[in-house]
Amino acid sequence: VEGYRAEALAKQAARESLGRYEGLYWDENSETAYYVVRLDGERLMMERPGRLLAEATPTSDEGKFRVAGLIGLDFEAGDPAPAMTMSAGLNSERQQRHQPDATLPTAEAIATQVRNAHRIEQIGASRVVKLTGSVKMGPLGLKSKITQWFDEKRLRTEIRGWTANATVVINGSQVAISQGRGKFQLQSGAVREQELLGHPFLLYGGWDRVFPEIDVLKQIETTEENLILVRATPSELPGLTILVDAESGRIVAEHSLQFMPGAGFIGLESRYSDFREVSGAILPFRIESKFSNPMIGSVVIQYDEFETEVDPGELFDIPSE
Repeated sequence: VEGYRAEALAKQAARESLGRYEGLYWDENSETAYYVVRLDGERLMMERPGRLLAEATPTSDEGKFRVAGLIGLDFEAGDPAPAMTMSAGLNSERQQRHQPDATLPTAEAIATQVRNAHRIEQIGASRVVKLTGSVKMGPLGLKSKITQWFDEKRLRTEIRGWTANATVVINGSQVAISQGRGKFQLQSGAVREQELLGHPFLLYGGWDRVFPEIDVLKQIETTEENLILVRATPSELPGLTILVDAESGRIVAEHSLQFMPGAGFIGLESRYSDFREVSGAILPFRIESKFSNPMIGSVVIQYDEFETEVDPGELFDIPSE
């Protein structure tokens, strides 16, 4: 009991001393980028979807912190802090706190627009879709074959090539992954949730089932695009940015922080294009992704063919051993 009490008191003290810094701050140099400063227990964390997640370590000066040993944060006076200045070397940027815009569409309205645009429910609960194509990975663009089968509650993705062999199976709430020729391992926590978020029925039509928090942040209109920027926060992962085309309602981009066992969270920016009709649903056949870690580089998935009358057999079964 005393241990829990001490932990609760420590968290309360952290909130009292650091709570004014929490919030969302817009990147000065990018219309679609922002930083979220939040408390995680007694620690102050900073995340930027698509780029980084790191602890903001306090310095001896009030309101000043260091991130990853390279970036300085200097919060302006106020409760809550109205802005923060980020500095690295000779460069500095002032990031202003987000102010909600009551004129924007509601989160429910955008979720409905996305669902209507992609029409994922047209595939039906009992029909299994099969997509086949290629995936190019890493700085050298090494090519492998990708095959994906899915229905409303299940999914199987296989990647086969000289340098990459992996299988992911989703069956209801269960997620299992096999690397190479290894056995399937049931996943939990962040990895499990991360795989579930990629299921087409959830990404394109089931936001209310996977995102406890959804915030419509802004609308961006340029000569080329008219985008709605949405922040969606899952239960066990950092929040992600979903960019929705304001006219078509399609998801065209996503900025997230992907969890990789042994490496932690790594920034990932993905772009969706080449939309095609599959049994009435509208799906992207090209997904271009770039990791913030240059050692991983980019991943480009290009689907070429699809089938809609597939007998899954035991494809979605998860071995017990």
